[in-house]
Amino acid sequence: AMSRVTKGSSVGDGSTPKDMKVWIFNQDNTELVDYYEIENPTFSGSDALGELVNTHERIFELDNSITELNFYVVLNSVSGTGLSLTESSSVNDIQNATFTTLNEVAGDNQVPIYGEAKLEDVSVQKKNYSVTIETTRAVSKLELFFTKENASSDLKINRITLENIPDKGLLAREIELADIANYDKTETLFEDSNGKEITTDLPASESPVGDF
Repeated sequence: AMSRVTKGSSVGDGSTPKDMKVWIFNQDNTELVDYYEIENPTFSGSDALGELVNTHERIFELDNSITELNFYVVLNSVSGTGLSLTESSSVNDIQNATFTTLNEVAGDNQVPIYGEAKLEDVSVQKKNYSVTIETTRAVSKLELFFTKENASSDLKINRITLENIPDKGLLAREIELADIANYDKTETLFEDSNGKEITTDLPASESPVGDF
């Protein structure tokens, strides 16, 4: 139920994220080295798998006591109800963040998205460092497909309902939800109205059979 979009999946619809937050911590995550936000981040293109790519340069001072840098990225924090992450959020706050619903999501890349990376051995004090942070959508996409038993039979679907839906989603960690969520929610995805059920005897132009 809590599976994510698999690594290597296509971005699908070409939508772009609404915001990006980046936290940079020291080697043991006890000190925030730098933080910044970008509204409507611009993506320069996509990689070989079709995933969006954003290259950003950030300049900040690095203390001699810092030997490694830990990066944490959250995209579309405004899209998750209850996903209230700020500059003062700790690594624990970020990794254990949950959300209840999605707000004004217009595409695959506007759902909450999370990524992290480590930049090792910055004690050599180079002028420039480069790090790649891969991110993962924190929700899954559900598609339903229906087939007839045989070509001569008819199929009518009057109602499609999902049950046992968790009331929280996880931003980063795939932990057991049993302790933090309940599964009482039910949602009707489709219900016939005035005899407009899903049926196989309608012309293709009128039939709603397909993706939901």
